[in-house]
Amino acid sequence: MSRLDELQEQISILEESIERIERRISDLRDLIDNASDDVPGYIVQSWEDELNNLYEEKIDNEERLDEYQNEYDDWEEYDEG
Repeated sequence: MSRLDELQEQISILEESIERIERRISDLRDLIDNASDDVPGYIVQSWEDELNNLYEEKIDNEERLDEYQNEYDDWEEYDEG
């Protein structure tokens, strides 16, 4: 497997991961926004904590995605040149 193939695979994995994180963030936002007063505060807090962790994970994945994408673009330019 060439380096370009490896990078493309990593890029795809990160893109899928970011999409899954975004869906989970949306689900948690809905849970938090629609939580009734009957939901204990510690449960809502755990959802908010998970939400914060997901935001951090998404940022990390986006940074790695940018790095891989830049490296991929550089390799692609090198191959063409």
